[in-house]
Amino acid sequence: MLQLGNVPLSFEQAKHCLLHPTSVCNLAAVKPKGGEGYLYQSTTVNEKLDFSCDQYRFIYKGSKTNIATGIFKRYYCIPSTKVKKKTVTAFRRHVYSRWSAKKSITTPPIFFVHHIGDHTCHKDGVHGNSKTKTGLYFAASKKCINSIKEDENRMAEETYNKLQSNMSEVPDQSSMLTDRPRDRKQCENVKYYQKKTGRLSRDEIFSSIELAVQSGNFLRKFEICPNLVITLAHEDPLNAPTYWLSCALKG
Repeated sequence: MLQLGNVPLSFEQAKHCLLHPTSVCNLAAVKPKGGEGYLYQSTTVNEKLDFSCDQYRFIYKGSKTNIATGIFKRYYCIPSTKVKKKTVTAFRRHVYSRWSAKKSITTPPIFFVHHIGDHTCHKDGVHGNSKTKTGLYFAASKKCINSIKEDENRMAEETYNKLQSNMSEVPDQSSMLTDRPRDRKQCENVKYYQKKTGRLSRDEIFSSIELAVQSGNFLRKFEICPNLVITLAHEDPLNAPTYWLSCALKG
């Protein structure tokens, strides 16, 4: 973590840090204080900025490009605890990067992140589904969420144990808790919602059957529940589900 002072940096200072990086990380720092900063670089070119796992709820407030230095700057503020949909500048985050007119980038860009102000002004929240409202919410990185989604052939507990064991094999990253699941329940939730997004509603199923009847040679395969897949291709199989749905709609 870099100690940069608790005041905004000039574009020239930000450019110097970007051109002469000392150490670069691929995960956002957890709970940085005012005056601290770090250099961040994603692992792939197409990977988007992921600062959500720094455990702060910042709100994007705009950007500015300094043509003279070629530096692009993003502004973030924390939400107000007194007025809804308002932000306060007591604690801010500034993100600097080198501006380029080229749309095609071959190497992942480096971002310089600087926190300014009093970090104690930020009010930590709890998970939205929490019933006790006592345990603080610890956000995982998007990289961790994607790892859970990609491991779709395993059960939630197996995925959790696999990701935990992978992290234990890398001593340098053993303290990066945002790069691993919080618990087995998080793995279950991620896998559940991933399957839910590919599941059709009753209206979509009925529309597919109607289209199959009207179109003749129409093939449609859809998933009603994780263990039941229906494929419609000919007229005879279409008659039965059409009758069932018509009965269900009549009550």
